[in-house]
Amino acid sequence: MTRNPIPSADAPLSEATRTQPLQKHLSLTTDTGGGIAGDHVGSDESIGAQRIEITDIAGGCLVSSFAAVLSCGFLVINGAIVMALLSVAASGGAEWIQNEKLSQFLLFGLPVALLIVQWRLIDTLRWILRRRRR
Repeated sequence: MTRNPIPSADAPLSEATRTQPLQKHLSLTTDTGGGIAGDHVGSDESIGAQRIEITDIAGGCLVSSFAAVLSCGFLVINGAIVMALLSVAASGGAEWIQNEKLSQFLLFGLPVALLIVQWRLIDTLRWILRRRRR
């Protein structure tokens, strides 16, 4: 029994060799379990796939956009609050505020930490309200 040599990258492929993996893939992916693999070649059904309505996609995009805008608003407000607290601490004579690295870390980290706390509060509030409806 002789083995077929593996074609090199420079060797041109015949039409049959190029389409064979595609035909094999089509026969495997179009089987719906109701018969022999390849019975439904040409159908657009996929195993486990579901159609997604455009309203579902639009609703998901709307919710994601609202969450992003709300997060940006929270970050702006949180940044202003942290900046005000840092300036009050600086005018009060706190020496640790003069450390540039620490103040930059606080100016970045505290608004993000407050954002995480705010989203946790929103999730808890939604959970409480959903529980009351039941």
